[in-house]
Amino acid sequence: MVWFLEAGRRPVPRARDRHAASPARIQADAAADRYDAGGDGRGRRPERESMQAQGEIHGWAAVGIGLGFLFLTIAIFVVLGIATNRGARRAAVLLEEAAGGMSVPLVAAFTGWKGVPWIALAQSSLAPRLILHERDFQYQVIRLKRRPYADLSAVDLRTTLGTVNIVLEFRNEPLTFAGNTASREIAAKALALLAAKGCPLTPRARALLPAEGAADGRA
Repeated sequence: MVWFLEAGRRPVPRARDRHAASPARIQADAAADRYDAGGDGRGRRPERESMQAQGEIHGWAAVGIGLGFLFLTIAIFVVLGIATNRGARRAAVLLEEAAGGMSVPLVAAFTGWKGVPWIALAQSSLAPRLILHERDFQYQVIRLKRRPYADLSAVDLRTTLGTVNIVLEFRNEPLTFAGNTASREIAAKALALLAAKGCPLTPRARALLPAEGAADGRA
């Protein structure tokens, strides 16, 4: 069998050799010729273009995911900044009259357990309240409640970074109320009012009173 070579192509049999070959061989050679048509690799171009397109899609997807995480992080910081500014504005007022009493500005309120600080069963930053009246007081975490000062067994103070909690403990009850004033000055004025009402203050809370302010009341 005589063969000749064309530049960049596989060996191709002459016409008479094709006639001499079997039909199966002729079909296989024809399919190979169609696949390698052009001799410069253009027959494989669709496969390479498909792989390139998939790579570009994956690259754009990675860029989109990265931008999504970036925007989410920025949104979280913006929300935290708004919440912090709101709390600072509310805490800027020391004490104000409200409903016939003195309202203690709070940035958050919590329901907790006696003897277990920093563990909250419920919390609210939407409408926390602590209003000191002449003979009783009101407080709110979820629902607004009103009780006499005689129900208080102790008034404590708990502080940490950005938190200055006035903790009210009740007689014959395991639950407590904690109001975060986010300000030692506000907490000191509220504790002074509670002391004037005859409420028993813990040494930690009494140390923050202006007249006795030697300690910082740190928990």
